[in-house]
Amino acid sequence: GLDVCADYVLPASGEVGRDVSVYRTLSGGRLAVVLRDASGHGVAASADMALAKFVFRSLVRLYPDPGELLTQANEVALGELAGGTFVTMVCVTVEGVTGDVCAASAGHPPMRLLSPGGTVTALAPSGLALGIEADQHYEQDSANLPPGAALCLYTDGLIEVRRDGVQYGVDRLDAALASGRELAAQELAEHVVADARRFAGEPGADYALVVSRR
Repeated sequence: GLDVCADYVLPASGEVGRDVSVYRTLSGGRLAVVLRDASGHGVAASADMALAKFVFRSLVRLYPDPGELLTQANEVALGELAGGTFVTMVCVTVEGVTGDVCAASAGHPPMRLLSPGGTVTALAPSGLALGIEADQHYEQDSANLPPGAALCLYTDGLIEVRRDGVQYGVDRLDAALASGRELAAQELAEHVVADARRFAGEPGADYALVVSRR
């Protein structure tokens, strides 16, 4: 019951990217989606992202609730990430039949909920990025996707692309989502990326977005 896609934009410099999305099907007709962004650059950041991907794949079936997953992932990150680095991560589960959404975030930008009519609202649970401090609790937030609605996850590189010092920003992202409200998931993601490129040209850093439409 879900139309899901990801769009990933590499930096104009050709530098190794840091953003990765992963999906897992869970029991009860749920889909788990994670989007992550590592601090730092180059090979070290890519190694940290590989670790984050392994952590998600290893833990999600044991801890299917997003908040608990991030709690466990943080403990792994504290012991394994390179010193002075961290990973932001957002974890969402979506039930295709009911449209119920449960989300938790570790220092990640607020998700965007696009209604069938084009209204955009934020889904913004709070939590510290992974690998910074032990014994973290990650709050969960819930929402519902009615038929035709979409959920957009993105890394901060999307809203931070600039033209003449002005960021693309959340308001332009919301406007792009609203204007593409009738598009399928892949087309909507491409529509947002095209809008960001029209505003700022080719990016200096990588970014990613994931769209899940019911």
